[in-house]
Amino acid sequence: MRYLTLNEIQTNLNLGKTVEQWLKPSFDVIEQSNILKWVEISKEDQQTFTLRLSEVYDEGDEDNLDIYGFSSVDPDDFFEETQFQSIEKTLEYIENKLDGQPDKFLNTGMCQEEYRHFLNNSIQ
Repeated sequence: MRYLTLNEIQTNLNLGKTVEQWLKPSFDVIEQSNILKWVEISKEDQQTFTLRLSEVYDEGDEDNLDIYGFSSVDPDDFFEETQFQSIEKTLEYIENKLDGQPDKFLNTGMCQEEYRHFLNNSIQ
């Protein structure tokens, strides 16, 4: 997997692109299902960064990797959105509150590949 450097993250955001990071899944005991999680960062203006946390039920397999189409844990709200005044504060929040890693960001749409990796490791 090709992860982005901090410089590449900043460049993508400055170009109006978003970046994503796959987070460690959890398990919903009631639903008996993995909860898949990822964050997306976008830059709204010069000093505002938006963080979107998505949580969906694991409804996929090797033939269905489209995590973006899975059922949301909260059907009324597909993602939780938080705004920050700097990329540093955004990354700090992801690392400290969501157990993310600053060196594991990807271009948009690549979380599906992380999901494929998760499935392959779960089977073994």
